[in-house]
Amino acid sequence: MRREERKRERERERRLDARDAHGVKKSKLTRDRERDISERIALGQARAAPPARPAPDARCNKGRVEGIL
Repeated sequence: MRREERKRERERERRLDARDAHGVKKSKLTRDRERDISERIALGQARAAPPARPAPDARCNKGRVEGIL
C-alpha cells in the first residue's frame, strides 16, 4: 500500500518535471500547493489551526458552592 503511494507520487513528480521542461503552465492547484507559508498568509490562503477548547471562565462560577450547581 505504502509502496504504491510512493510510486504514484514519484510518477506524478516526473510528469510535473517533464511539463516544466516543456514550458507547460502549472495548474492553479499545483501552484497553490507549492507556495510556502509566508506566501499563503500574504494571499489569505493559510489555514488556521482549529481553536483549542477554551478553559471555563472562573467568573461564571462566582457564588456557587462546590458540588452544587
